Amino acid sequence: MRGIINLVLGILALFNIGYKLMNCPLCEDRIFGFAIPGMLYLAIWAFFAVTCLYSFFKQRKTA
Repeated sequence: MRGIINLVLGILALFNIGYKLMNCPLCEDRIFGFAIPGMLYLAIWAFFAVTCLYSFFKQRKTA
């Protein structure tokens, strides 16, 4: 079950990255009320996506 949650969150993070790239990759965004540059926003979501997907594939490999 945990692996499926990681997969879904990873895919949602990838969709968020794609949406940001299609609209305005350099525009400021907010995370928890703090304004951050667009590239940092993308980097945070990319890190989140890679972490979730890595965890999913690691669990899948060992199972």
